[in-house]
Amino acid sequence: MFAEHLDLPYDATTEAVLLDLEVGSVDELRAEFPGLRLKPIFQARKPAVLAARIERHLARNPGARKSRVMSFYYAEADKGHDAEALAAAFRAWPDVESAYVSPPPTVPPSPAPPSSVTRFDELDPPNPDGADQHHLDDADSAHVGIGAAWAWALPGGDGSQVQFADIEDGWNPDHEDLAAHAIGTPIYGGSHDHIPHGTRALGVVAALDNAKMCIGVAPGLSRIVTASRLDANSMTEDGRFFDNTASAIQTASAELSKGDVILIELQTSVGAVQKVPVEAHPAVREAIYHATAVDQVVVVEAAGNGGVDLDTLKDPNGKTSMNPGSSDFYDSGAILVAAAIAPALTRKSNSCHGKRIDCCSWGHSVVTLSTDDDGNEDLTTTGSFEDTSAASAIVAGAAVVVQSAAKAAGMTLSPAQVRTYLSRSDLNTPPDPADAGRIGHQPDLKTILKLGLGLAPDVYLRDHVGDDGDPHVGKISASPDVILRKAPVVGAPQDVYGEGSGTEDDAKLGEAAEHGDTNHLYVRVRNRGGSPALGVQATLHWSQPATLAMPALWTPVGTTAPAVDVPHGDVLTVLPRLDWAGAPTPGHYCFIAELDDPWDPAPPSSTLTTLPAFKDHIRQHNNITWRNFNVVGPTGVPGGPSGPPADPGAGLGGPPAMGFPDPPPGSKTWALPFQAVGAPDGVHPMQLQIVAKLPAHMLVGVEMPVGLYFALAEPRPDDIVDLIRGRALVRMPTSGTHVVLDGDWPAVARHECHLVLLLLQGNSVTRRSIALRQVFEGVEVGRVTWVTRPTLA
Repeated sequence: MFAEHLDLPYDATTEAVLLDLEVGSVDELRAEFPGLRLKPIFQARKPAVLAARIERHLARNPGARKSRVMSFYYAEADKGHDAEALAAAFRAWPDVESAYVSPPPTVPPSPAPPSSVTRFDELDPPNPDGADQHHLDDADSAHVGIGAAWAWALPGGDGSQVQFADIEDGWNPDHEDLAAHAIGTPIYGGSHDHIPHGTRALGVVAALDNAKMCIGVAPGLSRIVTASRLDANSMTEDGRFFDNTASAIQTASAELSKGDVILIELQTSVGAVQKVPVEAHPAVREAIYHATAVDQVVVVEAAGNGGVDLDTLKDPNGKTSMNPGSSDFYDSGAILVAAAIAPALTRKSNSCHGKRIDCCSWGHSVVTLSTDDDGNEDLTTTGSFEDTSAASAIVAGAAVVVQSAAKAAGMTLSPAQVRTYLSRSDLNTPPDPADAGRIGHQPDLKTILKLGLGLAPDVYLRDHVGDDGDPHVGKISASPDVILRKAPVVGAPQDVYGEGSGTEDDAKLGEAAEHGDTNHLYVRVRNRGGSPALGVQATLHWSQPATLAMPALWTPVGTTAPAVDVPHGDVLTVLPRLDWAGAPTPGHYCFIAELDDPWDPAPPSSTLTTLPAFKDHIRQHNNITWRNFNVVGPTGVPGGPSGPPADPGAGLGGPPAMGFPDPPPGSKTWALPFQAVGAPDGVHPMQLQIVAKLPAHMLVGVEMPVGLYFALAEPRPDDIVDLIRGRALVRMPTSGTHVVLDGDWPAVARHECHLVLLLLQGNSVTRRSIALRQVFEGVEVGRVTWVTRPTLA
């Protein structure tokens, strides 16, 4: 590496210019090392084009580090001379910044043993197509994968918008599961060695989704090229290859376009230290930097299988260039990948590690393609791809998916952005705590694409007007998006209730259901994600009024049909009408609506059997909501629109209300039934709170069994306890939020309670609201809300 100020021509005239400038003793070196010649390492682009790209990058990025690829040369001499002595002679020149001996090619990271190879026609079943490829599973699955299978349905999620280059030693591009990619011959070097290894790596990234063998992380790649570090034109006289990794990287980078991805499936040595990242060598490191910074190509690099702490690794110049805490640190821009053991993601013992590592992934038991040593076997697969080779191939596939999905949405991510998304601690799966900060995180494509980039669909139901789909701690029973009508709407439901209808934020839509007749339900959804949501349906249930309406209380209503597509852009979309003939007896109830979206399916109710799981579902997921509603009887019958009030216990089958004793003459009393419910999985500390917005000329109380009262209420002088009837009435303020009950709630039990309201004679009440809500760990997990109509006592 010559000093930058020399401004040497980057071609065959370099030696002549060195003589003219009297830089070092060229003639003396030639005499000592016959056949001495200098050759530019980076020749994929003409020197003028290379220089222009470097200057354009600096102009667009003030303060950026300049690519120094045009300072690097190969120095070669005739056979039989001491290469170390030649490097030492160059280092003695004052205008040489670095000179070192490139080591011979090191074996690639961990080819699988031949005994693990299986012929395709011996597999059972014969077309597994992804069977046992658990690294493709979701991150929250038992196997802790990267979520690739989830991403394929997203536009571009199969890699179709990205070109890909693999750099190693050899491949079988004619393999049954690769042939359709039309890979062709290497664009640099040749397919000379370790052919099974290259075939396995390509299988992990790009095996076709064709109902044969296995599937790659990015099976739809638009183009695949290969580049080998083994160049037959650079062999020694005794038939050995030079390691031309830097040239292969630069050639691949020149072949690709902005945003495309290179995988470096190689490792190297520095002195006696074996199996470390190839960027430990300055020329390779500079080639990677040029690719990521100037060419804007994403580079994924294996960390190597020497088990080395990269914080302590010294490059050929004696610098700790891979230690981010060192003054010698040089960031190549590559995504450096360590190997881990799933599901705990514990570092595999032979994987290199250190603060420089960005990502980790499976370094064991990875199912992929294979071939024989000569690359002639086209129908084999293996389940033993291992170490940082397997891990870096998985992460390279993830980089392709992220970039391709972004491109499909109209944006191209920079290499730095891709690296950030794949390694961010808040988006990806952490390693075993013992390895924190040493092997990075495993990419979680589902979270990256859905939350990090906002590319996936994200359909949601509002819990209240103003709800934007984010987790919140507000009320959950006032959804404006579940609308009940006794008769179908006239006209198109989308025109009546959808975007632009004028009813988007109207929380008062809908009517009481009529018992014994067919009622009609409309559900409205929004999609705040980055692409259309395909095949969305809503499933509805009803529940008796309860402050903790867990699934054991739910009664099915039905599912909207057919499934519809919901456009992105937060457009309020009305799902198909659901007709419902099963309204319960007159009373107050609650709808529960869940969205079943292929991207974000509603969890089966069987998984919501614990209070913490239920709390997480309703608070962290925006595809479930509540809406209180009333059921009335036919006109003229109790509970009907023009009939007398319904039985206070209607719909619950519980005891009649005790109410306030000796109500004043002319006053009006309402006893509104509800259930206070314990959790099914055991005793939990919870509160029952009242949220009232009523006038002062009313009396408000919560009536409950005396057992619940003595267990959880703080006795007040105004409370009314009737031991004979086994009931207690707790007096409460008419406005504000106040605690009614507080303590360890008995498990499972359902306590029949009433909200009792009394309006004194001569007074009136306008439209007001009052609610009872159950709180667990400071968060509301259930609510019953009533709204008064204008009334005069």
